[in-house]
Amino acid sequence: MAFLIKPDSDECRKQGLSHLSHIPGIWSKDWRPIAPAIDFLIAKGTGRWVSGRERSQYAEQTPLSENTMAAAGYDLTNFIDWLENQGADWTAAGAQSLLAGYRKALSTGAWSDRPLAPSTIKRRMRTASEFLMFVRAPIRPDPQFISGFKVGMVTGRLAQDQSAKLSRDYRAQGRQQPARLRLPTKVEIRVWLTELKARHGITPHLLAKSIFGLGLRAEEALLLRTDQVPDVPTRSVPSVTMQICFGTKGQRIPGDPEKLGKARSVQVPVPLLKDIHSYISIHRKLCLKQYGRGNPGKSLPQEIFLSKHTGEALSYSRFYEIWRTPTPPFKHFSPHIGRHTWACYTLIEKLKEVADLNSQRDETLTAISANLGESLIDIWIRPQLGHVDSRTTSLYLRWVAEAFEEVSLVSSWFDYLDG
Repeated sequence: MAFLIKPDSDECRKQGLSHLSHIPGIWSKDWRPIAPAIDFLIAKGTGRWVSGRERSQYAEQTPLSENTMAAAGYDLTNFIDWLENQGADWTAAGAQSLLAGYRKALSTGAWSDRPLAPSTIKRRMRTASEFLMFVRAPIRPDPQFISGFKVGMVTGRLAQDQSAKLSRDYRAQGRQQPARLRLPTKVEIRVWLTELKARHGITPHLLAKSIFGLGLRAEEALLLRTDQVPDVPTRSVPSVTMQICFGTKGQRIPGDPEKLGKARSVQVPVPLLKDIHSYISIHRKLCLKQYGRGNPGKSLPQEIFLSKHTGEALSYSRFYEIWRTPTPPFKHFSPHIGRHTWACYTLIEKLKEVADLNSQRDETLTAISANLGESLIDIWIRPQLGHVDSRTTSLYLRWVAEAFEEVSLVSSWFDYLDG
């Protein structure tokens, strides 16, 4: 059995190793450091090893966060435990056989008390595959090596090819293929939200509406607190600023029950803000009474969105279960689609504002949108969404560009989106 050991930050600083204080180590059951695993985590944590390859010493190397490294450490520990359980040796067994056997154990629940979520399997397989590439494990088993477990055939010439295939096989349900976005029209959103409210009530309805209206990750919306909600403005403005920090990416401490992350500001449309205030002043109070009856003497939950049955904050698994109940407008319709939808619709609105301001029709706007898009994303999209991969923003630009090709006039875009 392997053990994940987290470093002492103060001691690392005293020894001049502050740059390694976020990287855990892995030790064997006889209390010896597993050097290849530690070397891999150091290379990954310092940015030397990225996506299955060694980065050039001249390239910019960005260290990963403590939270990310803890997750990678736990995943690698799980893989090493499985290797030990199977009596497998990565220097001889062959990467193809090992990855196939590990994948089968994860997907069937043979290596856990239950079958794991596809996203968890994908993450663990990626870590295992990167580790085998790092230690230069042979692609195929040594003829002299006899493994104690049976595995299926695995296609692919290289471990890198296998890693990519596993990522596709274990794409989480509800996520679209990233190469092309399918977003709902406004009519599809309204129909789906109406069914959601009819089936499950106002809490999931307003929660989903907030995701579409703010571009938040599901966890960020679930962890919103009442003291974060700004007052309704007394003067006429389209939106107000709200600070969020719970569930956000970056600067999170592993194991923090509050999931406090990097703070950022988001713009909340005033109509949505009024709906949230109405919910807090009426429905949420009823939920708190329900919580008090079932949990006498306990502190009341601080989250905004509470279950009408228990008065507790909704968990992600419960919210995702509720999300999938109404008839989806298309396959892979997930909470994360709300984030993409907000980004692309906002980008279109900002492009239309430029067109209206300059009295330009779509032919001219299409020509300048490629240049405008990047600037508008930096000004409006990134600050609201927080951390956004450049590949994701390129998808947004592609979606908007294809949209303009499908619709003849900019003004007709909103007719199209409205169904």
